[in-house]
Amino acid sequence: RKPRGSRYATPPLSFSEITNMAGAGADDSSETKKTQKQRCAFFDLDGTICASNVVFQFIAWRMSTLSVFEKILWAPLYAVKCAFYLVLDKISRTAFNNAFAKDFKGLSATKTAKQEMADVCFHKYLKKKVFPDAIEAIGVLKQQGFKVVLVTGSINFMIKNVVDLIGADHVIANELETELDPTTGTSKFSGKLQGKAVADDEKAVRILAYAKENSVDLIASRAYGDALADLQMLQAVGNPAVVSPKSAMRRIAEEEGWPVLQWSL
Repeated sequence: RKPRGSRYATPPLSFSEITNMAGAGADDSSETKKTQKQRCAFFDLDGTICASNVVFQFIAWRMSTLSVFEKILWAPLYAVKCAFYLVLDKISRTAFNNAFAKDFKGLSATKTAKQEMADVCFHKYLKKKVFPDAIEAIGVLKQQGFKVVLVTGSINFMIKNVVDLIGADHVIANELETELDPTTGTSKFSGKLQGKAVADDEKAVRILAYAKENSVDLIASRAYGDALADLQMLQAVGNPAVVSPKSAMRRIAEEEGWPVLQWSL
């Protein structure tokens, strides 16, 4: 391990430094031309591209639907639930994602309702949380021929506007299970995730499946994440980097020799 001569054992690097380290000209290699495989840049969203989290995405929308009196009643009760979520997330990100899905139970799942939720979430919360450095980095990667793939525990329809903003080529995200309302005959959320939560080792499972289906060269690909829940995703590629990590993730980055980026608003 490197000596602690400054605040960090591994000082944060600029994106251009990491690009040079990984070899920006890799797309010109004879091996890449021979295999014709794609290179991807896999990004976590919350904490990596945005200074956000899935709970506050939901809160931004929910508060917009409540009257002042309803907000006074709802906010303290939901704050207690958020404290529970914080503890649960430290134990298991997968368990947290499954518990959080219950907050959507009974809500309308029509196309119009989902678009409204996405729009409110984006304009009241997510838009101002996107890291400028992330936008710049994604632009550079796309110019270099990388396909940008989001791999996130956020709910897929809630982040639609961010996906459009950054120009992601593909999204791997949590999806909510739906069911028909027997009274109205319209679609509503059941309160469960559709399939396994996109977190922890499932992130790597999804990446490996995507790579197989799309002829992706994972050794030449990159991944960016900020938390322990992204660890398996980072380990799945040849060029991982961590973004503004907390202490536990930073220690792993130091041990593995992974570059560290420090992005902020």
